[in-house]
Formats: sequence, structure tokens, C-alpha cells
Amino acid sequence: MFVTKMKLKDFVKDFGKKSSKRSDNKGIFPYTAFNTTNYNEVLNITEPFEQDQFFNELTQQKLSNSDYIDYLLDQMIIIVNKQGQVIDTIKKFNQRWDYLQYYNELDTQIMIEPIDNLIKMNFNNDLDMFNYLSMASCANATKYKMCCDDLDLNSRYTTKDDPALKQFTPFVLTQEHWNKKVSSYNMQDTKAGRDIKDIVKEDDFEYFRDIVYKGQCWFCEVRFTNKNPPTLDRIDNSLGHSKNNVQLACQWCNVKRGNRDPFVTKGLIQLKRYYLAKNLPMPLTDEDTYHKLRPNITGGLANSFHRYNVKDETHINKLNLEGQYVVSYDLDYIMTHVCGYDFNSLYPSVMSGIQHDFIKYTGHRIYMPGYELDRIECVCEPQSGTVNLRSSDKQKQLGLKIINNPLRFSNKKSDIDNVTVFIAEVK
Repeated sequence: MFVTKMKLKDFVKDFGKKSSKRSDNKGIFPYTAFNTTNYNEVLNITEPFEQDQFFNELTQQKLSNSDYIDYLLDQMIIIVNKQGQVIDTIKKFNQRWDYLQYYNELDTQIMIEPIDNLIKMNFNNDLDMFNYLSMASCANATKYKMCCDDLDLNSRYTTKDDPALKQFTPFVLTQEHWNKKVSSYNMQDTKAGRDIKDIVKEDDFEYFRDIVYKGQCWFCEVRFTNKNPPTLDRIDNSLGHSKNNVQLACQWCNVKRGNRDPFVTKGLIQLKRYYLAKNLPMPLTDEDTYHKLRPNITGGLANSFHRYNVKDETHINKLNLEGQYVVSYDLDYIMTHVCGYDFNSLYPSVMSGIQHDFIKYTGHRIYMPGYELDRIECVCEPQSGTVNLRSSDKQKQLGLKIINNPLRFSNKKSDIDNVTVFIAEVK
């Protein structure tokens, strides 16, 4: 599972050391020289297999002379003198059974060094290979690590919608708003059993009004606006909302911290800002959004390609390239035993960036969504006994603007970058 589909000798060649020693390479064994009825008789013979016994009837392939010589050399121990001359040979295997055991052990032995190299390769990327399900998941972790190689916890990562890059109206704390927050903090601390003796009071309004006006979130360093109002984050979560135990924070950052270490939280928030600034993909965190998308998600960790084989009925199948087509046809041989199960993991998303004429949008490419931007619900809500059509119509126009964006049909990357991927649902 930790490598792509390949033959053992190719795996050793790609990930092992280059060696001409026979002991460092996969051996040779004539699987078709016997069957389930005569295997004991054939393997009890003390002489090596003949070259014609290596002929594979399924593939119609013969063993080359050089490979057969290598096989014969594996059957003996060669003794040489100080001058490098052969003075004697000793038979290594008493029976073909012994050679079969040697061959099976060699299959495992030659994998040790390539596997060690794979472990070291992933360890160099700070990954423990055995913490993952497959090499694909290792590669995915490596990809995300490489994406964040230049992450700086002290940098200020901004997006095009960042308040620091455009004019905005700062949040102005009012007495009414402050009184509601004080009441809320009082209820929180009382319910949690924290001391409320030094809790913030309504009389502290002017003090907090001044620091809010010129202040910023101590996690993400963003200024406060009407869309991003301030909250008080407790420095020590075991204490209440006292003046010397609170700092200003965005509501999102405050909730994100919870009971976590504040500096770990600041690192996670900085990572989010980095991902937003670099347009990197992020996982879904909204349960409702997930349930909207889940019915259209097929497969799981992998799509398995199953074959149905029946003993003494199913023919052995072979694929043959004929012109521009791959033709599947049955051989005369019928399966007598099912030795194991095989499956292939398919990763169609890898192909999504390839241009094709049948993709009518975004430069004939499929773009994968990175993260959820917003949810627009066009619903007529009762308000004071009437139907609030104005709010619904505004949401509807915003949704139609996204759906009917003419840049969707453009081939220019600068235009495509301004196109929003969307899912529309009509109830």
C-alpha cells in the first residue's frame, strides 16, 4: 500500500541500492512447472529445474540463457583460492523444496533496504510513514507541509477583503452594546462558578470604548468593524472576565481558542490566515454544508475495481492492444483456485486539471473548490406579521450574480480567478 502498483523487481530497483549481486535481486522460480496434483513429486526432486520448465504457457515466454545461468549459480556455493580460481563447488540445496524456501525468503529479504529507504525519505519530511494508510496519504501530508514551508508566525497575511487594505468604518462601542456584553459575561462566569468580584462593569465603558476604537484582535491582528465586532478573551481561562484578565479578540478567534493554550491557538489562526492569503484548500467545518455536499460525493478512501471469479468456471482473462482499442478476451485456461483479492485505488481528481472541450466553463478545466466562502439563502421570512421580501430579493440578486457571471466562459486566467464555484439548490 505504500508504493504504486509495480513489480517487486521494479520496487527494489527504484527504492533500493544499485547492485549486480544475485542475492540483492529477486530470484527465479518456475511456477508453471507443477500443479496442485503433482507439486510434491516435482519439488522432492534433488536436481535443478530444466530450462524448458521455466516456459510460461500463459504469457508464452521463455527463460533466457543468461537468466538460467543465474539460476544454476544460485544452486551452488563456489569456493575460490587466493588467486580467484574456482577450486570446488558445493551443492546448496538438497531438494527443490529447499530452493523454494530460499526463493520465498529472498523475496522478503530484498525488500528490507527499499522499505528502510522509504521510511527515511518520509522521515526527512518529518513524517512517520506508518502513521498513514498508504503512500498516497504520505504524499498528501508532504504536499501540505511543502505548502507551508515559508509560514511565519509573526507575519501579517492579508487577503483582498482584509480591512487593512481598504477603507472601512471602525467599530464604535456604545453604552447599550457594552451593557449587554457585561450582562453576558456576568452570566457566563456565574454559571461556570468563577469569581465575579472583579468582573468588568458597566462603569468600565469609556475605558473599553477607547481601546476598542484603536485596538485589534490579539490573535489575528485584524481591526474591528461592524461585521467583525470585538469580544473579551480571558487570558487565564480559570479566572473570570476581570479587566486585567481579558484581551480583545474577534468572535471567531475567541471561539476557536476555547480552552486551548492561547499561543497554540494563535498559531492555528495564523495558519488559517496563511491559507486564505495563499488560496490553499481547507477542510469543511460546517456540518450543514457537509450534508449539502455529501449526496454528490462518490467513493471513500478509494474506489475498488472488483472482479467476480468462480472456481472451475471463470476463464483467465487477458488484455490485448489492437489498433486504438484494448480488447479483453478469455484464454483456454480456467481458474481452479482463488489465491487472493486485488484492488486498484483510483484518484480521478488528479485528472481534473486537464483541459478538455466537453468542459464548457473556466478555460475547459475543472477547478476544485478550496473552502466555503458564504451561504446565501433566499427565504421569505415573516417579520412583524408581514413577509420581508426586500431581504430575500437582495440575497436572490447576489446569488444570480454569482451564477450568471459571464467570466465563467472566459479562457483568461485573470478572469477565471474571479469566478466563484457554487452549488445551487431549489426547494
